Amino acid sequence: MAYLEGTRGSEDKDRRRFAAAKTDRTCDGEDEVFVPREGDSRRLRAQSCIETSARDQVLLSFIAEQRFVLTEHVQALLRISRSAANKRLRGLRSARLLIRDPGTYRLPYHAITRRGLAQIDSDLPPPRPDSSVYWHDIGVAWIWLAARAGKFGPLEEIVSERTMRSHDGAATVRPNR
Repeated sequence: MAYLEGTRGSEDKDRRRFAAAKTDRTCDGEDEVFVPREGDSRRLRAQSCIETSARDQVLLSFIAEQRFVLTEHVQALLRISRSAANKRLRGLRSARLLIRDPGTYRLPYHAITRRGLAQIDSDLPPPRPDSSVYWHDIGVAWIWLAARAGKFGPLEEIVSERTMRSHDGAATVRPNR
C-alpha cells in the first residue's frame, strides 16, 4: 500500500471538504472496490488501494477537470514551490494516478489516468490531449485557477469545459437519462 504524504498549508475549504467527506470505499489488502450508495448509478471500480492526502485529492480533482496541467498550474493551485510541485506530481505518477508527457513545444504536461479518476470517484472519461488545442487547454486551466481564486467575483461552482463536454456527450448518447 502506498501513502502519498501531503505538504503544509491547504486551503481551509478544501481541508474541511475532504475531512467531512464520507467514504464510499473499502480497502481489503491490495484491492479497493467502489461501493455505491443506494440509488447511485456509478459503475463499480476495482484498483489497488492508494491512500492520498486531502491535498492530493484536491490536485487530482483539479487535474481531472482539465485535459492536462503544467507544473506551474500545480504551483498556483497549491501555492507551493516548483520543486514541491514536481515532488507531489512524481508521487502521483509513481502511484500511476497521473502520466507525464514531454508535451508539444517542450512544455511537459501531466494528465490523469483512469486509475486516478477512479481514485477520486470521477465519472469523467480519461482525457485525450489534443495538440491542436494545446495552448487553449493551458489557458483554460489558468482561467479555472483564476475563477477559483475569486478573480471574477464570488462563485458557487466552477464547471470545466471538459465536464460540460462530457455531460453533453452523455446526453447525446443517452437522451433519456
